[in-house]
Amino acid sequence: MKLKRSRIERTCHPCGAIIHKGDLYGSRSTKIGGRSTQEEHEEAGREGKFLIEFISVKRDICSNCCSN
Repeated sequence: MKLKRSRIERTCHPCGAIIHKGDLYGSRSTKIGGRSTQEEHEEAGREGKFLIEFISVKRDICSNCCSN
């Protein structure tokens, strides 16, 4: 994983350590949510609603967790 230099103070998602300004960190995207059922698709179509199955969230990771 390519490491970047932090411009602001961040928190490591896996271990909770503080990533200070100027420290190296990596980032990884995580998917939240799951597949919807056929019934949910049909219900959303009847009611004219949007159906969001999952979203992608970027998580910051400190250099120690990146190397493990």
